[in-house]
Parts: sequence; C-alpha cells; structure tokens
Amino acid sequence: MTYSRNAVTIDETERATCGCPLRCSPPPTALPYTATKENHVKLQQCLLDFYGASIFNTCEHQTLPMIDCPSLKLIYAGPVAHHMLVPVPIHWWEEGKKGLDRDAQLGVIELVPIGEPVT
Repeated sequence: MTYSRNAVTIDETERATCGCPLRCSPPPTALPYTATKENHVKLQQCLLDFYGASIFNTCEHQTLPMIDCPSLKLIYAGPVAHHMLVPVPIHWWEEGKKGLDRDAQLGVIELVPIGEPVT
C-alpha cells in the first residue's frame, strides 16, 4: 500500500530483513482532523498509520536513527564513579537483563568490556 504524507510518498511494502517496517523520521505535520469526540476513531487510526514506521516502530532488530540537532551541553560538577551496587530484586533480574540487552542492540547504551577501568 502506498500513501502520501505531506507530499512524501511512503511505500508500506518496504520492510527490513526481520519483516518490520523500515524505520524513518517522522515528517512534521498538522492534525488532519479536528480533535473532537466524533473524529476520535478516525484521528487515532490516521496517527497510527502516519507514524507507524517512525515513532510507533518498536522493532528491536533495527538501530535507532541518530537525531540531527545541535549538540546538547550538559553541565555537571565532574565525573563521579559509583562502585556500590544497587540491589535489584531477584524477580526483576531477567526482565532487567532483557531490557539492557535490547537497549544495547538498539544503540541506546554501550556495553563496557569486562576489565575496563571505571573512570
């Protein structure tokens, strides 16, 4: 299915190797319908279709696109190394590990090699 987003043609048949839609950046847009109770269902479906390949794309096999914007300046007092472990309940270990592995695969965080000194 092919449709147009503000003069940009999107081909929904374009798929990643895993079968998910290819990630793309969302184009800026105004709402196609006025936000009323009567238009709720149409507006919801339109937003899901419009942003399906960008914001709502939850594919864990594709890396997240980098944001093209000026660098963000963070001001802090200085580097601090924390060597004290934070206890995590046993029943959250598996879910927490899966979340960290997913974030590393998407490129949100970077794994630190074992034995690398903490600075």
